[in-house]
Amino acid sequence: MVISSRTAGGHPHHDPVGGSRSSYRISPVWIATLLGMVEAIAYAQDGSMREPPQLGRPRPLVGHSGPLTAVAFSPDGSRVVAGQDKGTVRVFDAADGRLIWEEADPQKAPVMAVAFTLDGSRIAAGGVDRWEVFDGRKVRALQGRPPRGRTSVHWKEGKVRVWEAAGGREVRFITGLPLPVMGIKFLGPDGTRFVTVDVDYHAAIRAVDTGEVERAFDELAVQGQGQVAGIASAFSADGRRIVLQSDAPEENRGRRGVRLKVWDLKEPRARQLEVPPPATGPVALSPDGRRLIVGEQIFLQGLRTGMRDRAERWLKERDLASGGEVAVSVPIRVQLVLDLLTFSPDGRRLLSVGQEDPPRGDRTLMVWDSRTGLRLREIRETHGRTRAVAFLPGRVRVASGGGDSTERDPATGRLASEPLIIWEFELSR
Repeated sequence: MVISSRTAGGHPHHDPVGGSRSSYRISPVWIATLLGMVEAIAYAQDGSMREPPQLGRPRPLVGHSGPLTAVAFSPDGSRVVAGQDKGTVRVFDAADGRLIWEEADPQKAPVMAVAFTLDGSRIAAGGVDRWEVFDGRKVRALQGRPPRGRTSVHWKEGKVRVWEAAGGREVRFITGLPLPVMGIKFLGPDGTRFVTVDVDYHAAIRAVDTGEVERAFDELAVQGQGQVAGIASAFSADGRRIVLQSDAPEENRGRRGVRLKVWDLKEPRARQLEVPPPATGPVALSPDGRRLIVGEQIFLQGLRTGMRDRAERWLKERDLASGGEVAVSVPIRVQLVLDLLTFSPDGRRLLSVGQEDPPRGDRTLMVWDSRTGLRLREIRETHGRTRAVAFLPGRVRVASGGGDSTERDPATGRLASEPLIIWEFELSR
């Protein structure tokens, strides 16, 4: 049974000072364990009973070996591309887990970002090209992975590789970029141009055929920040608007707040957007590039209720011009720690993945109506960290796992990697 707080209009209610102006109802919860592996919880926030989602059989990807550093679905969800920290890129059939093709990097340099074109015809992978190593006497530039035992290693250059998605024929190999590529997105359905974002927030539009920069956004770069969380989810669907979370404003003096960097490819210059406390991130941009959702963390004092203090995370819509709250938006209470936050392709739903009570809390996947704030589905995630999601007609396909394992391979004694698991659930019955 779950106790839920509702306003008269059926929306979630939040009272930061501990008072209550809403009624409480007890909502039925159906718990179903399918295939002995997945436990699902489904209920409606209006108190009505819903059937639990029917989960597809989890499918380990054949030929996978981790750990993985980047994962992305094709737009139709039929394929998934995975990049490794040792440079290998693999493409799988998401329906049966079969390996379609793979390409190894002879330098074994980490892949940090992967992306499909909008029509699914091409795949791009960006990452590290060169390292700079200080060995105590001088600085040396190295390709590939840094040697073990070095205490001073810096990323120096980046690269991008582009392939045909069907058979893996290489279309372009671009090396010598100023810094490693941490985010990548194709522009338009034909895959002739793409946007890259590097570790210091330099953004650039490049032509696939030549590798040349057509347009660069350098004025909002932050030297040496290396804060790249949320880059992939901050692209609009066509890649024409990018919103990245950067460092908090210095004037906050340790208080929470978010500084966003906004690149609109239709405008001559990028701009910086300050979102005051209690905003903390993460951020999500709607597919049409018009709606910005920002997370905020608040602390509730339990003195008036006799309960201990607790933290909560809420999502609120912010104006892309001013950073202020959108008056008509409905706050959404989500998990305290989020691994993933993204819109569905039509912008009608938000999907959040995280934990309510870390580090011991169960990781859950929640689907929300992005306009009303109603929670449509809640699924307990048992396959490890969620890497990517794809919205298919009537259901969601999920790629989870692919990280470091705590178990060792009995043959080699080395730590084994988690398999990357593909599974799915229905949005409604």
